[in-house]
Amino acid sequence: MINRIFNRTIFLWAIAILVAVFIVDPQLALLQRVNNMNEAYIDCLRQENCADTRAISEAREYYMILDELYPNYGRGAEMQGLCYLLLGQKGLAIKKFQAAIRHNPRLFWVSFELGKALYREGKYTEALKCFQGIDIKDSNTLLDEATLSALHRMPDRTREVLMLTLIDFVNEIRLKSYQMTIGCFVHQGDLTRARGITNFALNDQQLGRNRFFVMANISMGQDASIKEMLSWIDAIARAKPVSHPWGHLIQPLKEILY
Repeated sequence: MINRIFNRTIFLWAIAILVAVFIVDPQLALLQRVNNMNEAYIDCLRQENCADTRAISEAREYYMILDELYPNYGRGAEMQGLCYLLLGQKGLAIKKFQAAIRHNPRLFWVSFELGKALYREGKYTEALKCFQGIDIKDSNTLLDEATLSALHRMPDRTREVLMLTLIDFVNEIRLKSYQMTIGCFVHQGDLTRARGITNFALNDQQLGRNRFFVMANISMGQDASIKEMLSWIDAIARAKPVSHPWGHLIQPLKEILY
């Protein structure tokens, strides 16, 4: 009788411990949240102008889990920043972009979005650091970093299809980064350095084809033309985030974890 009671007590304690471990273990709790989440928000983020705040909030929670499970990956913090931008919470977006770059410096497009956000706040010195970190790299280096930032489990066929999109993406970020750099220098009244960046861009095989730099070169020293150029750059700063081609297509955590 005593043995039976003892064995039953041990059995109940074992169950209690297992339940406690499941409840307390942060990773198990996160896995359970992932299983219970509705992934319909992914379609919302793919939209040109996603305005469903409920879906965006759910997306933010999803990427919060990605960030907690894989902080060094950086993409969880990046996508949280995007969600905060869509929700109009710029301060939190900036913090998340900074965290993403801190964990994964290869996310150069996040540096670009961070620079844009700081530019809009009139923090040109801080914004310059973000843009110049991109300016010092060539297109091939940026392309390698963009490729490496993707999940290694991305299917080879998908990788091949998206490579051309990546090339366009890298060139777009590089072009706009130089334009924003010129804008920062002009806002700071440093026309000499603005001219230097403009001349470099004009002599670059890819950047020199863009008529913006021709206009910028003519504009220096002409107040009216400089205002027109700055209005162009300010429009870039206000534009929607330039997301990585794979940004909204990150594999669901269920595929990563199981």
